[in-house]
This record gives sequence, C-alpha cells and structure tokens, in this order.
Amino acid sequence: MPNGNVGTFYRARIKPNELSTKEVLDSVEVWSSELYEVHIRKNTKHGFGDHCNLWQLSINSKEQEPVRDWRDLQEIKNILCGPEAEGFELFPSESRKVDTRNQYHIWVLIDKNMAKHIRLPCGIQERNVVDINKHGLKQRAG
Repeated sequence: MPNGNVGTFYRARIKPNELSTKEVLDSVEVWSSELYEVHIRKNTKHGFGDHCNLWQLSINSKEQEPVRDWRDLQEIKNILCGPEAEGFELFPSESRKVDTRNQYHIWVLIDKNMAKHIRLPCGIQERNVVDINKHGLKQRAG
C-alpha cells in the first residue's frame, strides 16, 4: 500500500475477542500501519440503492488515543478506497449512538462494478486546497 503521513498499510489478521462471531471474523478486513488500525466491513446494509456497496471503515490510532486530524482520515480513505471514492462520517441520533472507545467511522460508497465513482448528493463540488496561510486564514503546510 502507498506510504504517506499515516504510514504504510499492510493487511493484518483480525484479533478475535469474546464478542467475535464467525460472521464478523469472515466479513472484516484489517489494515494496519505504524500509526493506525482500520477494520473494513464491506457490503454493509444500506438504503443507497442496488448499484453500490457501502464500506464501513472503523479507524483507531495504535495508541487508542483520540484522533481528529482530518488530513489523516482523508489519506486513510484514499489509500484503502481510492482517491475519488467519497465517504462520510455520521453523527447519529442519541438512540443510535455508539461511543465505546476512541474509534472513528467513515462510510464509503463503492460502485459494485468498480467502474465509476459514486458522488454524494451534497457537499462542495469544486476543489479548493490551500497549503499556506492566506487572507488571515490559518492553514498548516501540507
């Protein structure tokens, strides 16, 4: 896998625990780098139509500390799903909240035929990336 700020990813083995079932163990890919571990569940149930799969990327740092570096999460999505794949983070209703550890989820739409990229029907449509402080706005070099 490509190497970036998040490290080089390699396929890892899932570590079973007391909550693991055969179905879970068979349906999860684990990718690991020096900094992060990512569990990918492919083809999760969704309401986006039959033309696409929804992959759940469950991401945590190796130290299990909080992660809120957007660029790291974007790079992980790019490495594991492709740079033109679009994903989203969900802030659920309180009745569906899961908050058990410092773990983050990105939901990524993947075309079943891998022939095209599925765009979310929301969000900013034009690219605008700045790697310098400009017009009084603070941005770290990238």
